[in-house]
Parts: sequence; C-alpha cells; structure tokens
Amino acid sequence: MVQGCNKHVSIPVMSRIKDKKIVLVYNVCFWLTAAVALFIFIVLQKQWALSTPLSISANMWLGNYEPSPNASKPVYCDNPEYDYVYSADFRYVNNSCLELDADEIFYKGRGMPGAFWLSTLTKNMLSKLKHAECNHTDITKCSLKKEKIGDPQTTFVKNLEKYTLNFQMGVESPYLNYDSRITPTNVYYTRPHSTERIKLAGFSRKSLLSISVKDWLELFDVDLDRTSQELNDVYSVDESIGNARIRQTGVNLVVEVQVSNVWESWSLPYNIFIVLRLKVEKNWQRSLYRPEPANPGYIHVAEDYGIRIVFEFLPSEVLVFSFEEALIALLDIFIFFRIMKIITSYAFLHWFGPESTKWRRLINHNVLQFSHLQEEVVLDKHGKKKSTKESTRDKKVTAKKVHNRRPANMSSAAKSIQSSRGSSSPVARQSSRQKKESRTRHEAGSARV
Repeated sequence: MVQGCNKHVSIPVMSRIKDKKIVLVYNVCFWLTAAVALFIFIVLQKQWALSTPLSISANMWLGNYEPSPNASKPVYCDNPEYDYVYSADFRYVNNSCLELDADEIFYKGRGMPGAFWLSTLTKNMLSKLKHAECNHTDITKCSLKKEKIGDPQTTFVKNLEKYTLNFQMGVESPYLNYDSRITPTNVYYTRPHSTERIKLAGFSRKSLLSISVKDWLELFDVDLDRTSQELNDVYSVDESIGNARIRQTGVNLVVEVQVSNVWESWSLPYNIFIVLRLKVEKNWQRSLYRPEPANPGYIHVAEDYGIRIVFEFLPSEVLVFSFEEALIALLDIFIFFRIMKIITSYAFLHWFGPESTKWRRLINHNVLQFSHLQEEVVLDKHGKKKSTKESTRDKKVTAKKVHNRRPANMSSAAKSIQSSRGSSSPVARQSSRQKKESRTRHEAGSARV
C-alpha cells in the first residue's frame, strides 16, 4: 500500500435541515438573489449584448438669403453701443454692416477638420510696408515690418440669423442593414447643462434638417447680441472698454452625437434613435487669412470672427445579442448564487444559537462506520406475517485515528444493529438452538412427572 504525506482525506458532506424558520430564510435569500442577479446582469448591465460598430457622419451647408428691400436696418449696424476695445491692438469700433453671399460666410473645416464655420464679423487692416518694392505679384521683397494705417475696418455680416442652415445626419450599421437616411429615425437633443431629451421636429425622411441660423442658436441658448457680466469676465481683460458680445468675439458650439437603441439604463433594446447633446464653449473664435499685397508698398490683412460648430461622435450604444456574452452572463449568475449559498450556510452554522452549535457538531464528526439495514417480510396465505429476515451490510470509513469507543450520540437502532451483527455468526446461532432444545426437553420431563 502506497503511503503518502496525507493522513486523511476531507470530503464534502451534505446535510438537510427541515427547520421551518431556516427553510423560510433560505427561500427568501434564494429568490432575492435571483431577482438581484437578473436585474444586474440581464437588465441593468445587459451582459448578454454587445454594441455594434456604426459609421456616423455629419454635413452642413448654408442657403442664400434674399433680403427684403423694405427691411429695417439691424440694431448692430453703425451703432456706437457696439464699440468694443479688447486692448490697444484689438479694437472693434465704427462697426458697419455688409450683406454677403452664403459662400462668403460659411466654410467647412476651417481651423479644425470636420468643423463648420459661420462668420459674424470681418476685420480688414491695411498696412504700409517699409520695403517700397513690394507689389501685387512679388511678395518676396515684402518686409515683415509694417505700419498700420488708421483703425481696422470692422464689418458685421448683415442678417446672418435669417440664413438657412441645412444639416444632415448619416448613421449606418452594416450588421443591422440600417441607414438613418433610409429608415425613419427619431432625433432628440439636450440643451446645455441639461439631460432632458427633447424631440427635434423638422427632420425629413433623409435625416435632413433645414432651419434658420437663429433657430440653431436658440437650441444652444445663444444670443449674439446679449451682454452680461459673465461674458465680460470670460472674454475681456482689465484694459477692455465696452461690453463683449458673441457677435464680435465668436463662440464654439459642440454637438455630441449619441446613437442608441436603449432609452433608459433598465430598458431593453428597441428602435435606434439619435441624441444630439449640445454644449457651448465660450472662447474667442478667430480665423486668420494669409496677408496679401495690395497697392505697391501696402499689404492687406483680413480676419474673421464667428461661430465654429464641431461634431463629436460618441461610442456606439446600439446593442445586439451575443451568444458568447450570454454564456459569460450565465457564469456570473452561477457565481452569484454560489456566493449566496456560502453566506447563508455560514449564517445557519453561526447565527442561530444552540441550533447552530448542534449543526456544526454534526458536520464536523469523523465518519467511523455506517450500516444498511434490510428487512424481508414473508406473509402467509391469510396475509399475516409469517417470518422476518434481517441482514446488515457494513462499511468502515476511517478518516482519523480515534478512541475505540462507541459514540455517545449513537441511536438505539444503530445499537441494535451492532448487537445483531455480534450474534449473527453460525456458532452463535447453533449455541442458541442447543439452549432452546435443552429448555424444551426439561419442560417436557417435568410435565411427565
């Protein structure tokens, strides 16, 4: 027999407890665990699903505006109240107005790839160069040293808010064979500093929205002519004179595009929808042009201030079923139940007073010997018991060296079984029969006398 380093082997032993209070506690824990596991892994985390890749694009273009000949002059044109001096080098005074075509106002990708630009103010400066040979065709002789001539000419874009700004959203999912320009899709938006989703009316079947620049600015809660101390604190410095207005300083509008098919975190996937999360970044938006030679000895410098619209595409939240993820979710649920069972078993063995002490003793005893008792009953023709035969089959399991004494908690049935085993040998049965026959002969002799 091979001897190893182990002196005993531990095996799990299953015990049944029929105490009504314990069974009730266990049932409550079981169903509570089932509800929590299903809610967390199936409903809340949706571990059975994966987000499918999406292809998202955005496009914008500006339509022309036909001014009315009888239209009144906008308030910002030639209005001294709109004079604003940021510093000695940046003066915005004597602001006139000029009507421009759409292609002179709207640009794509200026200053940031994928962004869109709307000019609100143009600034033109004429400078005299100190090198007299600088001309229209040859700028190699133009010195960097120049002298500004007069104040810069600043011009507001007239009636910018009345131009039509077109927007088209494209969302494609090859896996679902979905295209937002073909399949009707609901589009929502959230205002800055808000999470409430508001349905954006006006989208056509082609995911196309055509609204005025004014309506776009209202979605962001932006007014180009508003003045406030907050704007002065953001855009101005200590030497600034006048009130800062977004029509002069510009602003950055951010559109975060979120595509999902789950309305709430506890909802199940349904139809795809689009949410435009609007944000406003208050900062100077200035676009510079390359200086160009003007008249001989002069150079023209132009720059624009305006609205930059930036689109940011968030990760896909369109969920689809995944067999692999579903198997992992089932494994997580199984582990969840195992943890529950470990906790409840510990509670039953330690937190129920004397009952817990008794149950701990039962599961901690070493197994010495157990017997299977089999009884065969033979009936006569009247259905009464004719004879009974008992047989025992013993097995011994040695788990630990213990004292050779009978356990104190051995039941009376086990004691009777062990006593029957002691008298079940052939010699014992023969001695018993001899004693019985001798007693019978003695009783018969006494009767004859």
